[in-house]
Formats: sequence, structure tokens, C-alpha cells
Amino acid sequence: MLELPGYNIEKQLGRGGMARVYLARHIGLDRLVAIKVLSKDLDGDKSFSDRFIREARIVANLTHQNIITVHDVGVYNEFHYIAMEYLPGVTLDDKIQKKLDINQILSITRQITSALDFAHKKDIIHRDVKPDNILFREDGSAVLTDFGIARATKSETRMTATGTVIGTPHYMSPEQAQGQEIGPWSDLYSLGIVLYEMLSGEVPFDADSTIAVVFKHITEPVPDLPEQYTKYQPLVNTLLAKEPNARYQSGREVIADIEALDRGETPANATLIFNQTAINPAATLNTGQKTSPHTDKPDNKKLKIFSIAAAAGILIVITAIIFLQTSQNPEKTDNNVTDQREFNLNDEKQQLEKRQRKLDETAAKNALLEKQRLIKEKQRQENLKQERLQREQTNRLAHQKQIKAEAETRKAKRELQALKEKQRAQQNKNPPKPIAKVSSPPIKQPAVQQVIQPVEQPAVKPPQQKDKTGILAGWLGSVDDNSREYLNDLLKAADNALKREKYASARQNYGKVLQLEPGNLRAKQGLKNIKQQGSSSNTKNNNAYVNDLLKAADNALQADRLSSAGYNYQKVLENSPGNERAKNGLDKVFNQNLTLAIKEAKNGDFDDAADYYLAAKKLKPNDKKLKTVGREINQLQNK
Repeated sequence: MLELPGYNIEKQLGRGGMARVYLARHIGLDRLVAIKVLSKDLDGDKSFSDRFIREARIVANLTHQNIITVHDVGVYNEFHYIAMEYLPGVTLDDKIQKKLDINQILSITRQITSALDFAHKKDIIHRDVKPDNILFREDGSAVLTDFGIARATKSETRMTATGTVIGTPHYMSPEQAQGQEIGPWSDLYSLGIVLYEMLSGEVPFDADSTIAVVFKHITEPVPDLPEQYTKYQPLVNTLLAKEPNARYQSGREVIADIEALDRGETPANATLIFNQTAINPAATLNTGQKTSPHTDKPDNKKLKIFSIAAAAGILIVITAIIFLQTSQNPEKTDNNVTDQREFNLNDEKQQLEKRQRKLDETAAKNALLEKQRLIKEKQRQENLKQERLQREQTNRLAHQKQIKAEAETRKAKRELQALKEKQRAQQNKNPPKPIAKVSSPPIKQPAVQQVIQPVEQPAVKPPQQKDKTGILAGWLGSVDDNSREYLNDLLKAADNALKREKYASARQNYGKVLQLEPGNLRAKQGLKNIKQQGSSSNTKNNNAYVNDLLKAADNALQADRLSSAGYNYQKVLENSPGNERAKNGLDKVFNQNLTLAIKEAKNGDFDDAADYYLAAKKLKPNDKKLKTVGREINQLQNK
């Protein structure tokens, strides 16, 4: 058994005149491969061996889905070998025996044509296209095999060993059979034979002897296809044209005509009517012809000798005619061939340029669309950025205004507290004399006050009785000018927010006014208006109102304005009790207030700690965390 380094040879798969094929396992990759080893007769020719290695390596670079994959090329102990993809499936010949439908036939033809076109562009001619060299992968895709071997036999000095046949006679082109120049058109001729065989179930040219088959390739017209496949006759006729120039010149043309036939169109590249051959078909060799039943059968041996002699004579005549035509006017023949090739090349060049222009136009159009899309996207991002900056600036200004207002409120409270303490001290120092209680008539207030008017005092009022119109009035007995100005600012801000339907902001400012002066009629009327307008607005678009409250609450929470955030989240829950976003936000405000309460207690600021604790308790008075945090603050305070 053959031994090759890196492979375990398992068995011999096949044997031919030029090589043997073995099934082997690649040791490093642990996968099965097919190894083709050349016969010793060909290995002995050093020039052939060198060409084989060089061209086999070229074939190894043919990476195409419908071409067999070559894994390794080398020489070991004078054995030249190629390790390639192992395909255990059936061949096309097996499928033809079982018959194929038209969709399978056209699919296989497209795939093999694509493989040949790819190889031809790499200057590789297969030279032996036939069903036995077309295998199938597990996914059903067709694979062209046996590249390189037949090609390697052709070099600058042709091999002339006796008995050497390049290609398979039933699939061999006329020029290949006559030893003339071959090219991509020769492989396409062989492909035409394969296509005819798939359509009809048999090869178009068959006889009992090799020379008779070759003679039919050169002289006989293409037989007609079965009736159901008549529309594919132009395709087959063009593939099997006797003259190479009359055939398809590239695989792309074949695929284009197949697709045109599929669409029900006339094939653009096929020759619909043409003379099949310049030689009279009547002169063909009729080997294996049956004699009339009224005549005696000739001796088979004599008939075979006569057939061979007749075929040889006809071939000599054909060769002489071709030689005489070429010798009489070789320049004209060469010029005709050259002109035809130049015409074909120019036509193909024009087609390629036309396709390239279309591709360039499409690419330019796509580039323009992409540029426009990028400009729009950039503008959109810029608009979003500007909106975000504007929103941040608005929130920052609102936050600053809120901080300023809260600071002014705290300052006013401290001043009022100081004045209250001073007033109490003075009252304790000079207690008032008791006087008779005189009732005063009630004061009628307007429904909505534009400015808060001082309350008219009764003629006689007990010294200990305080006017309970508000915190400021309770502390001072009346509202001073500075506090009145602050209340007016809050009322104006609330009225403006109400006009703009910013109900959350209006409600918040009216609420602050009522905290400082509970009896303020303007603020009460404003809240009533909010309730009426808000109810109408909620009927129309309650979701928008809730979203406004949520946005205001989220912005306040992000800016650490916990009291405002908690208030707005509570309002959301009043309008939408199950709102998860508001619940989560309220939990965050609650937890953040408790966190700040502990932090301030640790820093020794128990007043602020108490404020944060009470703010949390106002949000969730029954939460168990309140007791835990309260105990922790008491412990810190008692240290």
C-alpha cells in the first residue's frame, strides 16, 4: 500500500490511465481526503513532473464553490500527488441514469458553467468535462473535479507518447480531437455534450469505435432534442458548433441565455439558424448499421476492418482539404480568425464597459443617498443636542430660582421668628389690660384678589387674640412690605403658569402662598381654577398632564430638588394611582431623604437631619424604615 507523510491511506477508490485515486485520512486535521497519485510512467518524465507540480499549484488556487478544493500538492519518493476534497456522493452520470427534471438540469448547468468561467479567467482549461468528473456535495451543489491533470499534459513541446489520448472521445471538441489549438470554447463544447446528455439521456454522437465517434464530432450535425425540450435546441446548437468562433466565447454568455430561456425570452447569444457543418452529412460513417432483412449479413470482422479503413480514408481527405485551404491562402484564414476574435473581444469589451458604467452610476447614486442620509442624521443629532442643552439650561435656571426662593423663604421665616420672639417678650413684660370684647362685623373678601389687601381690624380687639389669616399675620399681626412682595411674586408666577396650562408649577406656587398665608383668597381661587381647567384638560388628554408632572418630577429629582420631586410624584399618583414610574420616583425621593438625614446627623447637624426625616415621613408615613432611621438619629444625637 502507498505511504505518504501526514496521511493514512485507507483504500483505493479508482484507477485510470494516468493516475490512481486513494481514500486517505489527513492525520493533522483528522478528516478524509481523496489523493490522486500519478502513474509511474508519467513520473519518469522530469519535464512533465515539473509542469504537473506548477500547474497543479495553480489549480489549487482556484477557490470557487463549484470547483473541487485542493488541500495539498507534492512529491514523495518520486510519487506526484494531489490531496483534494473527498466527495463520497454520486456522480452526474449516476443522476443521468435515474433521469433529471428540467430545473435540476438547468441548475447543474449554471453551476458547472460558473466554475468553468472562473477557471477560464485564470487561464486554466479543464480539457475533460464529462459527467464522471462532476460530483455533488451533501447540500446538492455540483462540483467540477479533475482539474490540472489533462492541462498538465500540454506544454511547449507536446507529449507524443503512443496511445496517449487527451480527453474523453464522447465529450471531446472537434479541434481537440484534431490536435488543434484549444481554449475556453473547447470546454464549453464538452459542456454542451453533457447538457445534451442530461436532456435526452444519451450522448449526441456515439459509435462502436473511438475514431467513428471522433468523425461524428467533426462532421455530423447536432441531433434534435426530445420534443419537450425543443426550446433549448438553440442553446445546445451554439455550444456544439463545429467552428470555435461560432460557439459561446465565455460562460457568462451561456448563463445569460439560460436565464433568458427561463424568462420565456429569445436567447441573445445563441445562433438560432446556422449551417451545422461544411461537410456533407451523407458522407458520415455509418458504423453498426443493420442490413436489410432481404440481404445476407456480412462477416462482422470484415465489416469492422472495412469501417476502420473507410474512416481513416475520410479523415485523410478532411486533413488534406484543410491543409490545401490553409496553404493556398493562409493569411486570409488567419486574418478571418483574427478579425472574428477582435470583433468578439470588442463586443465583450463594450458590454463590460456598459455594465461598468451602470455600476458606477449605481455606486454614485448610492453614495449621494448615503451622503444625504449622513447630513440628515448629523442635523438630527445637532437638533437633539440643542434641545438637550436648552432643556438643561431651563432646568438649571429653574433650579437656581427654586434655590433662591427657598433661601428667601427660610430667611423670612427666621426674621419672622425673631420678630415673634421679640413681640412675645414685650407682651410678657407689659401684659395688656383686659377690656370688654367687642364683636366686629365680618369682612367680605372678593372672589379673586389681584393683590392681597390688609385686613381691616375691628375697633376693639382682645390683646391675646390673633388674626388667623396666615403664618405671617399670626406672627406679626400684619404682613410687612417685603413679605407681601414675595407673596405677590409667587402669585404672579402661579397665575402665569396657570395661563400656560403648567398646572404642576401653578399648583406648587399657589400651595406655597397658602403655606405662608392660608386665608389668601387669590391662591384658593387659583387652585379652584386649576382643578376646573385641569379636570377639563385631563378629560381631553390626561396622559399629557401626567407626563408633564413626571418630567417635572424627574428633572427635580435629577437636580436634587427633593421636595418638588416628591410633590409632583404624589400628584401623578393622585391622577394615575398605579403609575410605576411615579412609585419608583417616590421611593427614590423617600430613600434619598433618609440617606441625607443620616448623613447630616453624622455631621452633627441634627436640625437638617430632622428636616430630611420629616420630609421622608410626609411621603410615606407608615414605612418601616422610618423607625430604623429615627433610632439611628437618636443614637447619634445621644452620643
